[in-house]
Formats: sequence, C-alpha cells, structure tokens
Amino acid sequence: MVAVVWVAALVYVAFVIRVPYTVPRMVFEPFHALKLFLKNMNTAPLRGLGFLEGAVLNLLMFVPVGYLAPVLWNRVDRLWKVLLFGFCLSLGVELLQLVTLRGMLDLDDLMNNTIGTAVGWVCYCRWLN
Repeated sequence: MVAVVWVAALVYVAFVIRVPYTVPRMVFEPFHALKLFLKNMNTAPLRGLGFLEGAVLNLLMFVPVGYLAPVLWNRVDRLWKVLLFGFCLSLGVELLQLVTLRGMLDLDDLMNNTIGTAVGWVCYCRWLN
C-alpha cells in the first residue's frame, strides 16, 4: 500500500502539477542547481532557496525507493542493486518528463534521486537492526 501511495505521489509531483514546456529542456551540467543557489544567495537569498528546495525534494522523493525495493523484491538485496534500481527508475521518470514536456531531463535530479535511494537503503538497514 505504501508503494502505491508513493507511485501516486510521484506521478502527481512529476507530471500532473507541472505546466508543460513548449520545447524539450535538458541540463547535463553537474551541480547546476547548487551553482544557481550559490550565485543567487547574495543577490536574492529567497530566490536561491528554490534551487536548494528542488534538490532536497528530489532527494526525499526517492528515499522510499531505497527502503521499499528490498522489502518488495528479495533479489534487490545489495546496495548496488538498490542504487541501480533507483537510478534506472529516476532515469525513466526524467526521460518521460522530457518526452511529455512536463519537466526537464536534469543530471542533478538523477544524482539527487539516487542519493535519496541510498538514504532509503541506509534507513532500511538501520530498521532491520
């Protein structure tokens, strides 16, 4: 049931509430959001928070993946398998956003989502002990 709620939340946040772009957008620069945050920190601190907020939300959105993957599938029992699953799922979401114009393909999102998956895995391992 938790997985179904998570999928519904992901679809809502990644696709439903977004206004479509007119052209596909891609950002392949690592730490692009962090650079924008640091750039705007001095001139418009509140505007800079939006970039940081997006990174944190991407990270938090994928914590359940790292926790639920080993619970739902016995074969996903190692960190590298969980990270690969989280990365592939994130890449799928990013590509679908690109195709539907409901977001952009962003390297930072892939990194933050994968880090969130790792955090979920750590929570899963801690919960077992």
